[in-house]
Amino acid sequence: MDPTPSAESFRWSDLDQTLVSTKLEKLTKEIQGAFVKDEAEIGFEGRKRGNGAYFLPTFLAKQVERTDEYARRKYELYCECVYEQGRCVSPAFLREVYANAIKLFIQVRKDTIADHFARRAHITGERLNQHCFNRFAREMDALGNTWFKTTEADAKSLEHNSLFHSFSCPLPASLPEIRQAIVDCQSRLTEINLELEAQKEALVLASANGGPGSKIRQAIRQLSVAKANLEEKRERLLLIFAEQGKKSFIGYKAEFSRTKRAARNRPLCFETAIALMSKSPDLNLVQFCRKMDSDAEKFRSALKYLPPKSWKTRTFYEQYQKRADTVSRFLSAVRSEARRRSKKEEL
Repeated sequence: MDPTPSAESFRWSDLDQTLVSTKLEKLTKEIQGAFVKDEAEIGFEGRKRGNGAYFLPTFLAKQVERTDEYARRKYELYCECVYEQGRCVSPAFLREVYANAIKLFIQVRKDTIADHFARRAHITGERLNQHCFNRFAREMDALGNTWFKTTEADAKSLEHNSLFHSFSCPLPASLPEIRQAIVDCQSRLTEINLELEAQKEALVLASANGGPGSKIRQAIRQLSVAKANLEEKRERLLLIFAEQGKKSFIGYKAEFSRTKRAARNRPLCFETAIALMSKSPDLNLVQFCRKMDSDAEKFRSALKYLPPKSWKTRTFYEQYQKRADTVSRFLSAVRSEARRRSKKEEL
């Protein structure tokens, strides 16, 4: 049985073009509608001002902004398509997106807008302001260079992320070491899955409130790459374990699936609470509630400071006033997990 394909093996042809084309068609219609709307609104504003020189530089500057906005949306669109195909975003994928989509889009926009006004000038007999078009061309080239640096920075970020290098350390040799490495992979995968769910919920909340989501999407991309590589590493370890143990790969995979401890369905705030108590272990119940509620008020787009949904309260302190023993049990579980992790790190 072959292990999961590496995230680095991405090719542009791997994209499901039927999935991409459906999303692109909707975006293309929006771009065309925005172009017509901008032309009408800026033309109206120029006539209202009685300034014939107002329209062209203002319109071209607006199109540079529009191109940047739609390039970003294309970028996110391709990332969404890869996720929907069950793959993850990798450095190779991001570079392919720039070369095959973003770079081409910016160049086409530059040529199309210039051609639009050339044809318009030919029909109306107007003189083209070449100075404006030269500046527009320079700004579009600069935008293309900015996007190259952006995608390259994202790709480098994934490459340098310690989570991405799943094979940076040599694989263990003995059966006990391999078994422990498999268990560690499964444990780390559980943590990544929980963090992915937290980030996705945060993205939904940010989108609903009209807030920025670029940092959240970047975190999702990095976690997705980490997940794919950990899954690949686990498959390789299982293969080695099967070969050394003289048993079928499928048999060992089933064995680890049976013996794997079921992941607890912990709320998002659990990890936040662990980090807080590790930093300030002497906090009492009230201080803990006040601190979590203060952070929730400060970072309203983050879900990780909110109390568990099962409590049906808006704040930790509200639950403390309602049933202090519930918060006490929650904090005891947090302290216990924090101590367990601390001992594991010492070993």
